[in-house]
Amino acid sequence: MTANTAWKYIQAGALFMLLVVGAPVTLAQTSATQIGGPYQLKDHRGQPATDKSYLGKLQIITFGYTFCPDVCPTTLTTLADILDLLGTDNKQLQPIFITLDPARDNTDVLAGYVSYFHLQLIGLTGTEQQIKAVAVAYQVQFRRVNVAGDDGYHIEHSAVHYLVDKTGTYIGHLQYDVAPEAAAKAIKELLRQTDT
Repeated sequence: MTANTAWKYIQAGALFMLLVVGAPVTLAQTSATQIGGPYQLKDHRGQPATDKSYLGKLQIITFGYTFCPDVCPTTLTTLADILDLLGTDNKQLQPIFITLDPARDNTDVLAGYVSYFHLQLIGLTGTEQQIKAVAVAYQVQFRRVNVAGDDGYHIEHSAVHYLVDKTGTYIGHLQYDVAPEAAAKAIKELLRQTDT
């Protein structure tokens, strides 16, 4: 059994990834209620978006900000590559980018940013309080760091792709530097198993 196809169901019905060296996806083995939860934001088109808006699809949620100099562009490029490698299977996924910098990342800024990476990608923003609440729910670590220059500040933040199933429940994550080919293969297997 390869690392890319080592999926199994446990008796409780939750999925987990066997601990195989090089496994591209880590699926939750603890209580799924520990990560994720309700949120009220707005998308890059200015429309309301909640945790209920994308039910029925596997969600891949990434946190970051548009002024990010390296990690976010790399992460979103990888995500775009995964979506392209999935082919028509990507219609079963909803990729979501939630900003950690709502002061600068309004809907217009997000619209230009997410469309650069993939047309299927949705950007979400909100008030400072709304963003903090969703970051806490997903256990995202972030902090503002002042820097010299035009940017004024950067945001240091954790970087993973959170996987949320079709019912809105967190099931695991992809590391930000996962190989797109390995991730796409694992996600296809996950989609096959969750459809049965």
